[in-house]
Amino acid sequence: MVDVDADRQPAATVLTSVDAALAARSPAVRVLVRMADGHPGRGAIEAACAADPRIAIVDRDATRPGDGRALVIAVPAGVEPGEQTLEQLARLVDEAGGPVAAAVPGALRWLDGFDWAARLPHRRVVRASIGGDGGRPRRRVAGARIGIVGRGVARFRFPPPGELPHERSEHLRHRARLNTNDARVAGGAQRLARERLALRRHQARIASAERRIGSTGALAWIAWRARQLGSLARAGAGMVAELGGALRRRLRRLVRLLLRPLLRRL
Repeated sequence: MVDVDADRQPAATVLTSVDAALAARSPAVRVLVRMADGHPGRGAIEAACAADPRIAIVDRDATRPGDGRALVIAVPAGVEPGEQTLEQLARLVDEAGGPVAAAVPGALRWLDGFDWAARLPHRRVVRASIGGDGGRPRRRVAGARIGIVGRGVARFRFPPPGELPHERSEHLRHRARLNTNDARVAGGAQRLARERLALRRHQARIASAERRIGSTGALAWIAWRARQLGSLARAGAGMVAELGGALRRRLRRLVRLLLRPLLRRL
């Protein structure tokens, strides 16, 4: 069960978290939305969730339905769990034998990769526990590692009101736009193929002209060979520079992996 606390967030922000929770790979997921009676977006949220039996809207002080042995994941409004977030939280709760806290990625992106970020104050946290006991977390993880996203921007958009003719015209308009975009993509691919073919022909003409110039005399042949060797040298230098950059990146990654356990102990 995913417990979404609406707090004072607008309806679009709350529905963004609800949609992300329902998109998880867990087949038996249920969503419980907690909000006060005077929430300004309660009517819009109830209308948007009325057709889905997996969603229940209750008061903030209401008790959770169930036998108390189910996994409960408390998610703040506006936080989007990934497709595998619920499964990974369930696995972490089984491994830890108790509640698990995951820090929501925030404005300080350099903190998102550390597990101890969940200890920081004023940090939004996703909590997972059996029965929603809300005890002290036995394990803290970085939310970015398990696919949690804290955008701060609602992606849910309410559909515009309209009748069947209006919906049909909108469908035809979007379908025409899709066909136009497909034609543009196909035209761009054809233009790219023509440009590549023209470039290859131009390179072939240049190589043929250089061979003819090199066959006119000894000095011309030496200059032609020198140009060829210079091209090979530049290509080799580029490959060495690219290999050096890849080695530096791997070395930096190795250093971070070695230092991360030391930073976790702080």
